[in-house]
Amino acid sequence: MKRHGWRHDPTLDIYTLPSTIDRSEALGKVANATLSMHRSGLQVAVHPASFRP
Repeated sequence: MKRHGWRHDPTLDIYTLPSTIDRSEALGKVANATLSMHRSGLQVAVHPASFRP
């Protein structure tokens, strides 16, 4: 995940993208990661409020 720009927040045990990434690129990265993890049999959750402009 780190090589794709994701950072692990050990306090929350979640992965985040840098705040400097633009919204369009972030949506694409989240969509790709979500689909990939789901296909691997993992449970995935994305908070919808994270993507409101």
